Amino acid sequence: MHTSLAFAAPLVGLIAAVIAMIFFYAVNASATEDTLLSWTCRWKAVPMSQRPQFGTLCKESYAGLYLSILLIPVEALVLAVAGWQMKVERYTTAYASARKGTPTGT
Repeated sequence: MHTSLAFAAPLVGLIAAVIAMIFFYAVNASATEDTLLSWTCRWKAVPMSQRPQFGTLCKESYAGLYLSILLIPVEALVLAVAGWQMKVERYTTAYASARKGTPTGT
C-alpha cells in the first residue's frame, strides 16, 4: 500500500500541474478575458502608495507562473523515482519469495 501511495501522490501532482499550465495558457490566449497576470501587469505603471501595488502583484503573478512551470519536471522526476521504487520492491519481493521456495545445497 505504501508503494501505491508513493506512486499515486506524484501522479496526481503531475496531472494537477499540467492541468494548471493548460488552463493558464488557454485563458491567457483569450483577447477578451483578463487573467490576474494580464490585469495586474496592465496597471503596474500606475503609482500607488497603498495596496494593491500592481507592480508587486504583477511580479508575484509571474513568480507563480514560473514556479508552476518548474513544478512539472520536478513532479515528473518524483514520479519516475516512485516508479523505480515500485519496480525494485516488486523485484525484491519476488526474489525473496523465490529464494525461500528453492532448495539450497545438493
